This record gives sequence, C-alpha cells and structure tokens, in this order.
Amino acid sequence: MQKTLDAVSPYPAIVMNERYDVVAFNDAYCRVVLDLNQVAVEERNILWLNFVSDEWHCTFVDGASVRHHMVAAYRAASANHLNEPSWQELTQGLLARSPEFAAMWERYDVASPSSRVKMLDHPEAGLLRVDPAIMWLSQAGQFRVNVYTAADEETEAKFLRLVGTPAKSPAGRGAVRPAGARVSPGQSPREQVFS
Repeated sequence: MQKTLDAVSPYPAIVMNERYDVVAFNDAYCRVVLDLNQVAVEERNILWLNFVSDEWHCTFVDGASVRHHMVAAYRAASANHLNEPSWQELTQGLLARSPEFAAMWERYDVASPSSRVKMLDHPEAGLLRVDPAIMWLSQAGQFRVNVYTAADEETEAKFLRLVGTPAKSPAGRGAVRPAGARVSPGQSPREQVFS
C-alpha cells in the first residue's frame, strides 16, 4: 500500500479506517496537509487532530463544514460498532474534550464521506483547490484511500513546487495499528492491516 501512496505523489494521500484512524500516508500529505511524522502514533486520528489536538487545526477554508461532515460520517459508521470499546472510547474522549464535537454530535446528522472540491489554506502556497478521490479497500475491511488531486492548474503547479520530487518512504513509516487491532509477534502493523 505504501508504494501505491508514494506513486500518486505529488498528490497528498492517506489511508484511514471508518474511525478516521490514520493507517498510512505519503510524503506529499506531510508536506501539503499535515506532517504526520511529527504526530504521536496514538494521536493519528483525523477526528482527534481536528477537534482536540494542538498539533493541527484544520487548514480547510471551509473547516467548520468539513468538520461537521466528518462527524456526520463518523456517526453513520459508528452505528455498526456500538459495542466496540475502541469506538466508545474515541467518542467519549471527543465529547469530553471538544465542545465543538459535542455540539455537532448532538445534532444526530449522518452522512457518507464527502468527495466535493475542498479548499486548503497552505501557509506557504496559499489557496489550494483539491478534488478528493476516495477509494474503498474492501478486501482489507473498512479502509479507504483519500487522494487529494489538484482541482485546477494553479494548484497542480503549487503541489509540484511544495512536494517536488517525492522522497522514498522508509519501510513502515506511515503504518499505525488501528484501535483494537493486535499485531502478532514478528508482524509489523502494516502486515497486520494489509495482509
């Protein structure tokens, strides 16, 4: 999977599960959206990063709308995981630590992940118009790949300037064990998720 993510550079790409746990990412994602290498593995959850963490406050221009849609998609997915402790712990943690999440959660909105054009405000490049391509990895469970492609030529040029020649990832760099998953002795988190 990492090889595929690296191959789509200069487009930022990330693999997440339904809980928004980050499973893998490419160097372009780190350079354009958020350097996940600087985020503790246990905090690599997009909901947590958006609502609780000091590491990242969403750089999307329409951030409130994006966060609202994420909460609605998380609520829809959580219906299939009501008795799973990892889902309950994440939800309770977000409710306790983020009044914004709590207010959105109480609306009971549901949605599927959005693929509409989004705008990011990058500190160096300025406005980036991205068109998310979402691909589901059905054989690996409920994992999805989000690739942020350029929605216009100006953004394409900015991606090339920001990312340049993609750096090769060290083996296992983007891997994180999904909450509740166990890794067998001698098996990397990536092998556990993508085997």
